[in-house]
Formats: sequence, structure tokens, C-alpha cells
Amino acid sequence: MTQQAVTNAQLQTLSQQLADVPGLTRAMAEAKVQIERNTSDIRELQQTRRLK
Repeated sequence: MTQQAVTNAQLQTLSQQLADVPGLTRAMAEAKVQIERNTSDIRELQQTRRLK
């Protein structure tokens, strides 16, 4: 009986953790897009400074 309770608790914990995966995937994609934009902006600023 105790082993079953432990297993159920572990399954519940795993289910809660896995429920966050879609949100984390979306957040990582958004962060990647922002990093790419920032990198592009930095390159543009560096090129502008070289032209002066």
C-alpha cells in the first residue's frame, strides 16, 4: 500500500512538471527571437559606428 502511494505521488509530480513543457517551449522560442533581434540590432549599430 505504501509503495502504491509513493508511485502515485511520483506520477503526480511528473505530470505537473510535464504540464509546463508547452509553456517553456513557447518561452524559449520567444527568447530566441528576441536574441536574434538584439544580435541584429547590435550588428547594425556597430556598422553605423564604423561609417562615422
